[in-house]
Amino acid sequence: MQGEEMSTTNDEYRSRSLEQKKAAIDSVTSECAVLRDEISGLEKIDLVYSNSRLLLFLAAAFCLLYSVKSPSDRECVTFASLTAVFSIAFTVIVVLHEKSAERLARKRAGLVLGEERLSRMGDVKRKMKGARESLTAEKISHEIFSESDFGSRQYEAVSDETAADLDFFSGAQNIFGLYDTTQSSPGKTRFIRRLKCPPAGHAEVVARQEAVRELSARRVNVDSIMLEVYPLRGIRFSEFIEVTESEGFLSAFRCLRTPALFFSAAPVASLIFWGYEAAMFFYAFNFILTGFFIEKFSKMKKLYSNIPRIVGVFEKLRAAITRDKFVSGVTNSACAPFITDTESTGVILRKIVSATQAFLIPLPAMLDAVVLYSLNAALISESRIRENRALLMSLCESTAELESLCALANIKIDQPEYNFPTILREDKPEAVLTNLLHPFIPFEYAVSNSLDLGRDRAMAIVTGSNMSGKSTYLKAVAIALILARTGAPVRAEKAVMTPFSVMTDIRITDSITLGISYFYSELLRMKSLSDALEETPFVFGAFDELFNGTNSAERLALGTAAIEYFKEAGGRFMIATHDRELTALEIPGDPAVFNIHFEETGSGDDRVFTHRLLPGPAPGTNAVELARTCGLPKKIWERAAKIIKG
Repeated sequence: MQGEEMSTTNDEYRSRSLEQKKAAIDSVTSECAVLRDEISGLEKIDLVYSNSRLLLFLAAAFCLLYSVKSPSDRECVTFASLTAVFSIAFTVIVVLHEKSAERLARKRAGLVLGEERLSRMGDVKRKMKGARESLTAEKISHEIFSESDFGSRQYEAVSDETAADLDFFSGAQNIFGLYDTTQSSPGKTRFIRRLKCPPAGHAEVVARQEAVRELSARRVNVDSIMLEVYPLRGIRFSEFIEVTESEGFLSAFRCLRTPALFFSAAPVASLIFWGYEAAMFFYAFNFILTGFFIEKFSKMKKLYSNIPRIVGVFEKLRAAITRDKFVSGVTNSACAPFITDTESTGVILRKIVSATQAFLIPLPAMLDAVVLYSLNAALISESRIRENRALLMSLCESTAELESLCALANIKIDQPEYNFPTILREDKPEAVLTNLLHPFIPFEYAVSNSLDLGRDRAMAIVTGSNMSGKSTYLKAVAIALILARTGAPVRAEKAVMTPFSVMTDIRITDSITLGISYFYSELLRMKSLSDALEETPFVFGAFDELFNGTNSAERLALGTAAIEYFKEAGGRFMIATHDRELTALEIPGDPAVFNIHFEETGSGDDRVFTHRLLPGPAPGTNAVELARTCGLPKKIWERAAKIIKG
């Protein structure tokens, strides 16, 4: 690859991406402005409904009191009729108000999501949460909250060390925080899992990429899914899982289902047919029975508090999903629990919502005992949940999977400079990236660089002065290779690659608690890489200085031996180094090992880092110059310069 082709940003690619981004930002800005106007109008309507409800309630109450105390029968009938009219009007207004309030809540949610999209589009350096800070604290451990794929051979985990090197899940800027658009607790956990355990094989990667590509071209569907799941923000799913998978609080009393219906009607029926004494007997019996279950009802209501909201979201999400059909098998698989026998599913979900909402209505014990309201509602709620637990759990899984797919699709929707890579079959390792950028650098100011680790090019040795961009470049390549395996687009004009296991040695630290030195930590990383190469050649390794924790003689010896080993191992590798001796390992006529370096111009205080990659090794170093400019004592940097000159 020629130098200009390697490092010069494609002007057409940049201008096209900037135009697309500007158009997308203008579109979302316009949508948000429309939403603000609609919200303002709905807020005025909401105020009218609120005042109308109050006035109608007061009017009905006044007419009722006056009808009771009216001096004549005619006035009594008149005001009783007015009471009925005002009560009916009040009921109608309440229904209309609830519908209006629901529309207002959806518009507000849409505005929040729109403003968040604008933030993602315009500011990659925004404040963002890490994975741990984003997760809702769940009370129980369950596989739906697991961040691994349960040992499935279809997935291969990114090591914690590599994730830390690449800022995947923590830090002021991190990959999870940059791309996370999930709303629910299971959705966030699933997104972490997809980043941490991407598919391992070509077929799985391509299938997921097709799903993400399809969703990224259908922003309306993505927005609809996010809007429906929005009410689950911050909701803890522990109670939902516990209720759904347990046998229930009243499992030992299911036999009461039919008798409870009888005794709920007994007080009123007795009053009509047998008199006051019989009615009081049944009422007293019901009151005692209600008191027996009162503690169970209290515990159940705490666990059931979010069930109507969660199941209600499933029902609305089902309606949103069934409007359009998807082509991708992965997306259809995620949607399957929603779209299989949709009418039956919708009826079941609505019945569960109505039953649990009825159970959660607070009633005084004296009134509750008249018809055994809580007992009947609790038995019905538990029965409906128990009978449909498999459906509810599958819907929870599907919602989480859809959210994770939408989060990956939003990368392309929000940032048009990202493009989907071509994933090659596992024939021979390849990684070719054109005009690649690190995700954390604003596109308007970033300098893109390319990389060709094609069929005959095994290793790139990257040199350059301190602060020239070597570590950032290594991270950008490694991040792109991992994102590609998740099915996501990468921040490059073009990318062609095979699926790689990515292993890095960029941010090595020692461990006081484990008694492991810096150098031994490096050796352990190298051992993990060599072990992986024993099983497959589809391994990508990125090293920021080889064996930096030991003396220079042994560092060079081990570095040289490692490069020679990697050259024959079959994987693809990048090594950033200040050891100019290692650049001599490039052999003329042999493309396997090649040198590239970061350009800098000027000298002294006029030194400029262009962050452009050029072929060949770096012509010089700048450590002593940096020591001078940062203010070290003159005796130190002058003496160092003399030692270097010999």
